[in-house]
Amino acid sequence: MRESARHEALRPDVWERAFYRGSIAWIGAQVLVRAVNFFAGIALARWLMPEDFGLMSLALTVTTLIALFGNVGIEHYLVYHPEEHSEVLTAGFWLGVIIGLGLFALQVTAAPVIAGFYGRPDLVPILLALSLTLLIAPWGSVHAALLRRRLEIGKLVRPQVATTLIGTGIGLALARAGAGVWSLVVPFVIAAPITVAWNWKLCSWRPASRWSPRSWGAIIRYGRHVLGNDLTAYAMQNADYILIGKWLGALPLGFYTFAYNQSMMLPTLLMGAFSHVAFPIFARLRERSAELRAMYLRFARTNAGIAIPLLLLLLVAAPEYVRAIYGEKWAPAIFPFQLLLLHAIGRCLMLGAGELFNAIGRPDLNLKCALGAAPVFVAAVAMSLRWGIAGVSVATALVFLGLAGVIIAIAFRTLRWKPSDFWTAMRPVGLTAGSVLLTMGLLRRVLESLALPPWQMLVALLLGGGIIHALALTILFRPELRELKNLVLARHTEFDDQTSASDR
Repeated sequence: MRESARHEALRPDVWERAFYRGSIAWIGAQVLVRAVNFFAGIALARWLMPEDFGLMSLALTVTTLIALFGNVGIEHYLVYHPEEHSEVLTAGFWLGVIIGLGLFALQVTAAPVIAGFYGRPDLVPILLALSLTLLIAPWGSVHAALLRRRLEIGKLVRPQVATTLIGTGIGLALARAGAGVWSLVVPFVIAAPITVAWNWKLCSWRPASRWSPRSWGAIIRYGRHVLGNDLTAYAMQNADYILIGKWLGALPLGFYTFAYNQSMMLPTLLMGAFSHVAFPIFARLRERSAELRAMYLRFARTNAGIAIPLLLLLLVAAPEYVRAIYGEKWAPAIFPFQLLLLHAIGRCLMLGAGELFNAIGRPDLNLKCALGAAPVFVAAVAMSLRWGIAGVSVATALVFLGLAGVIIAIAFRTLRWKPSDFWTAMRPVGLTAGSVLLTMGLLRRVLESLALPPWQMLVALLLGGGIIHALALTILFRPELRELKNLVLARHTEFDDQTSASDR
């Protein structure tokens, strides 16, 4: 069965609908999961001790780092591969299982050493319990890759939503019963077998018991760059935290961490959507440059048109947002928060470029960009420490805004596209963002003269900016909104026929 040949026949508008549909499913699931975790976190914070959260954080840091070394790009390669060859799928499955077994053994062996390093013997059983996730998770990774490849994002997010709801219920019950840190550990551990079982139910593919490692070389050659990029990105994501914690102390780090996490809420949602939805589409179109270019520009423009004006809206309303929702004690984080929102705009501009590199079989470009950016970022942060977290925030914003331009230029040069096409496509985004920023600035001046309390100022600013944003989208993004409307009204699409056939 030639899955790539079936997808070759799909029209561009069908791919577009598949992207919007998958993005809606992904973002909707993430919003639900975060909402559940937010409200559950309030209850857990009341029933558990801070030490319980600290122990879980230590154990998760170790487990996450060990798991990172197991990401040799198997799922990426299976999405990138032109066809669903059973031999390649089976080879990828057993490679993942073997790596998972090795990571499980590594964490089990290292648990007493790690616990001794931190001086916490009670960390050993937690690390041993979490090591089970390293052993179990790979059994469902190929099935998840197939769902992602076929753009069945609605199915892909079901296990995540289910494990969140089940785990939250179990965690709250255990916390109420006085189980302490285990009310955090148990939900995390049981998520792995539930996810695997659900993936096997949703995807009918089954691995063969007999397999050959012949495809391992191709998988590892592709995946080593994915692993290298992930490790470099992990180092970059933590370099500013480490330097601030070392040289400025815990209190400034707390304000900076708060500002960074707040600024990245929206970009994180969009990055997940691009990674899970756009990458499979780009991979199917990699031999059709004109269609790939048009699809990338359409996706990038739509995401930037939604996200960047909202980030600017939040930038103007930041003082009221922080004071009204989190309280005056977080006021020192306001200016860094505003600066880091500019960093978030840089993140939004480069959305999709990494997926393009992976889709055309050049994950090495992601790694090279990361290796080039990492020393620049670390040096910029180190030199800016003398100006406190505001200086670090400025450095972070400047580095990522510059990095966005560099990565976009590399992507367009590699694919032999005109870089000017990107900025031409972004004109509606600039007009929308400018309209929102100008309106918010004028509205803020008027509201400040009224001396309103922070929460009333926040509501007025969000309403005013939101209305202007919606009007600008209606005028400048009419084709995209029409496509979304058609998607909402349509219960069945041509893509449904293709994905249903691929699973038979």
